[in-house]
Amino acid sequence: MVPKLTNKAFWDADMNKIDYDRDREAVILKVFNDGTWNDILEVWNCYGKEVVVETLLSANYLKKAAVNLSSMMFTIDPKRYKCYSKIQSQRTL
Repeated sequence: MVPKLTNKAFWDADMNKIDYDRDREAVILKVFNDGTWNDILEVWNCYGKEVVVETLLSANYLKKAAVNLSSMMFTIDPKRYKCYSKIQSQRTL
């Protein structure tokens, strides 16, 4: 199944060339970092909760908003995210 996504998160890519099976991790991460709410729901429906959660938990980088949103959506303690300690160590100037 190919998710029906907007180009908001894929402004830098030709969406016709994306292999949604091979590139599923990249698709999930781009959508949670920069996609719309409908894009997020579409990815969830396409790949399933287990794949989405596993991908998010193992990500080296997620925006703070993506961690906050996904932790609420899936009832996950933010400390379980691999990228959580990196987010906490970032200094704001």
